[in-house]
Amino acid sequence: MTERTQPTTRAMRTIMATRAYILLASTILALAQVSAVTAIAAEDKSPGCAPGERIDGTTIESARAKFEKAGYRRVIALKKGCDSFWHGTATQDGQPIHVVLTPTGHVIVEGN
Repeated sequence: MTERTQPTTRAMRTIMATRAYILLASTILALAQVSAVTAIAAEDKSPGCAPGERIDGTTIESARAKFEKAGYRRVIALKKGCDSFWHGTATQDGQPIHVVLTPTGHVIVEGN
């Protein structure tokens, strides 16, 4: 009886270990899906933005380059609003000035 019990016990342990690995893998996949859905939801709504407002894909580097191409130097404190307008401070002719980059790529002085 002992000889028959050992193979059965080994088989049961193998089955139990396989089930545990499957359960672990299923849990990891479920968590990955939840993380992906959460990331998509975060893209759809930025902090402080109204539901449905979507910020475009421009980067701080591309915004800075457009300001510099327009003749502004020392472009600092860039921040993108919910409307996809980039706001910042730059220097022109040695004077600090508040500037805005529109979603269409136009650089304007803020307040004008």
